[in-house]
Amino acid sequence: MHKFVGGVQTPGVLIAKKFLFKAGEKYPDGCGGGSVCFVRRKNQVYLQDVEEREDGGTPAIVESIRAGLVMQLKQAVTSEVIFAREEEIVKRAWEKFKPTNNLLVLGGDAATRLPIFSVIIRHVFPEISSITKDHDEQRPSDRVMFLHHTFVSALLNDLFGIQCRSGCVCAGPYAMDLLGIDEGLAKLYEDALVTSGLSSCRVSKCFDNSSREVLRPGFTRFSIPYFMSDEEANFILDAVCFVADYGWAFLPLYSYNASTGEWKHQRHDQFEDRQWLGHIKYTREGMVWRRGKPKAHGALPKDFQVIFCISFVSYC
Repeated sequence: MHKFVGGVQTPGVLIAKKFLFKAGEKYPDGCGGGSVCFVRRKNQVYLQDVEEREDGGTPAIVESIRAGLVMQLKQAVTSEVIFAREEEIVKRAWEKFKPTNNLLVLGGDAATRLPIFSVIIRHVFPEISSITKDHDEQRPSDRVMFLHHTFVSALLNDLFGIQCRSGCVCAGPYAMDLLGIDEGLAKLYEDALVTSGLSSCRVSKCFDNSSREVLRPGFTRFSIPYFMSDEEANFILDAVCFVADYGWAFLPLYSYNASTGEWKHQRHDQFEDRQWLGHIKYTREGMVWRRGKPKAHGALPKDFQVIFCISFVSYC
């Protein structure tokens, strides 16, 4: 449910055969307040209504209302309109992507897909030479290397204001299949990333290892929703192709944090306006917090083409 438009923080919806709930008539899967009809010291009688019986505890009232609105919106737009628009976006994306040789779209175009794309960007370094076996002459190496997936995400954000995600998107084994990582190589990654003797359940940080998160394999994922205009969709697709063609040129301007895997522009490595819960104070006048001091960068660009020009000039 939370993947639908407007579905952020909505509860899940379970659809199942009625006979599957027969076993729960005496003892539901999860007991909680509101799931019983009557309780005494040595016995309890649970509610007959399946939904009430299996949903113990305080319900997510606001979130459930939001879920209803989400489904109303989907039904109002209709699945036919959504499918047609998504098919159009996917077709447009492939037309943009196919001339871009450095862009690899994981999963390919053989099967019908949603306009959700997981990509990796390759770059051949012709300046790296290798010696041939037949003679001692050096020739450009055809070894293919890939831009770090978090670096790609950082570029899309910094240059074009496009937010996307890097990593394995909660599907580690499937991501390894897509990236061609066999079990032997996966074990090497595991050895490099997981610190011996530490457990993610015990450490207070979000990363197990203190220095190697940058080694975690992954890809960059972005999506184009059906309600996005053609102009916005083209802007995103053009931006991705731009990074695929020229992203490598920005590497000298960036540095990475080995502990977190983050990539930041060397002139913009501090988030001065970032707000934290620790900035909040509660006084008799109410809740007060430190307000950021946004810097004046001039008027906003009038169209997406101007953004391309400004981004390229300012960061180069």
